[in-house]
Amino acid sequence: MSFSVEYLPSKEEILQKNGEEYRSEWKETQFNQRIKRNLEIDDVSQLVRLEVEKWCELEIEVTQQNKEEMQRLFVNIHHSGFNNQCGELQYSFKPEESFMKPIKTHLIPGIYLVVVTSYDDLEQPNFNWTIRYSESISISFICSTLSVERASLMQGIVKVAKCIWEKEDGVKVYTWRDENTVLIMVDNHRKDEHVRVSGTIKVFYTDDLDVHDPFKNPCLVPPMSRCLLKHIHLLEDEESEKMEWNFKIDVECTILSSWQSMWTIFVQGNDPNIVSQDVTPLTEFM
Repeated sequence: MSFSVEYLPSKEEILQKNGEEYRSEWKETQFNQRIKRNLEIDDVSQLVRLEVEKWCELEIEVTQQNKEEMQRLFVNIHHSGFNNQCGELQYSFKPEESFMKPIKTHLIPGIYLVVVTSYDDLEQPNFNWTIRYSESISISFICSTLSVERASLMQGIVKVAKCIWEKEDGVKVYTWRDENTVLIMVDNHRKDEHVRVSGTIKVFYTDDLDVHDPFKNPCLVPPMSRCLLKHIHLLEDEESEKMEWNFKIDVECTILSSWQSMWTIFVQGNDPNIVSQDVTPLTEFM
């Protein structure tokens, strides 16, 4: 596992080197960020930390070398919480939707963490950053984990997702889609009981019907947890990407009693169908 940050010359520095005048009052920082890790043993990541002293306008451009991976990225800006943890989500962007256009926002004085996250784990992220700002800010880097990245992702997803299951039993099921992906997320607000979730996705193409079984085995969502259950890539080739499609999810949630939950965990252990990074305590979102 290793981190690498290489600062690149800004537009101001390039123009000054060429003897040209740079008139903009904005400042610009460019850098390349590389993270090398083995996903089988490493749960490490690196976040960008912004320290803002005055109200400022901000533009951020983030690109990933791999175009397919670029389509799965989210850029989230959080208030920095205790011990450099991600606090309240301020902004969430999907850079692929406005490819090659900067993310524009503003920040009030404070400390922020910028998280580039994905619903697929990237083994060797290689990001090119350009950050422009109207007032001076401090840019640094902190070590973090994939679990923190995934919690950030789920905070962003839930703001734009559609809730398809909400009952008085304290269970919510969300779905989200983009051009070629369907994602399913579950909130279990029960204090002691696990929730068993199963279901299928029916995808309606313009001239065909495809049925996916995202839950080959039912998944167990722990008490007081938010879980990114499944994501399915539906369109694999250029021809199919041109096809219009929609989807319908049939999902079933069963609440296990406290003793059933204890017995299931005793016999089965943690659910092998769920990756640990995809489960986050709901207390982190309260």
